[in-house]
Amino acid sequence: MARLCLSVHAKNEGLILPGWFEAHQGLAEEFLLVDTGSTDNTIEIGERWKAHIRRQDIEQGFDVVRTYCITEARELGCEWVIILDADERLYRILPEFTLVEEPTEIDMTTLWPAGGSAPTHCKYEAVQTGAYYNQHDIIRGLLEDPFCVAYNTRRRHWFDLEMRRPCQPWCPVPGTETEGIDDWQRRFCRTDKDLKFIRKVHEWLRRPDGGEPEPILDAEQVYFDHFHVPAKAIYPDRADEVNALVARLREADTEFNETY
Repeated sequence: MARLCLSVHAKNEGLILPGWFEAHQGLAEEFLLVDTGSTDNTIEIGERWKAHIRRQDIEQGFDVVRTYCITEARELGCEWVIILDADERLYRILPEFTLVEEPTEIDMTTLWPAGGSAPTHCKYEAVQTGAYYNQHDIIRGLLEDPFCVAYNTRRRHWFDLEMRRPCQPWCPVPGTETEGIDDWQRRFCRTDKDLKFIRKVHEWLRRPDGGEPEPILDAEQVYFDHFHVPAKAIYPDRADEVNALVARLREADTEFNETY
């Protein structure tokens, strides 16, 4: 049976990391926490969950850190790796969706300094009861494909941890007019194909020669759930810090600067 490493790179994410580990219990053989300069209890939480702790400098670029995750997962004896951020989840049970009369107005101040309000652009809300499939079982089955080298996975965006306020238009709701509006991620891959990420920001997965990995399949029933507001509410200065980091990395990315 193929072994899976679930990896997260984090800096000062001690308040939300416990929920990250809890959501992924039983999914992977190994947890890998790549710390990028924490001064809080991030590392202690990782140790509590028996994660393998490594350290990297995020100023090298997201491509370098994510490629390091692939390499370390291979060193841990895992044939596959999934790389997540601390504010992303691969929940075991995915919720159903029910019709809501009116879209909800969201205060955007916690997302963008300009503030203001905006509708969710979605007339559906998630409910945690009535799950329709076990996502972890599906992921375990995907590990047994002998030919696939990487999977594209959908990512949904949420304003709240209760998954009642999707961020549209990026969040597709199954069975509705928004289905097909996808934010696809490619961070689920084999560790033994010398794959690497390029671009310091919004990185791409590539072969060593820069070409597209082949074959790649769409994992249509796998969703990365990305939670925007909770992390930004917990860490009010995080947006400014991340925006400054992204600006520095883009300026430093002389090879791929024109692709942004």
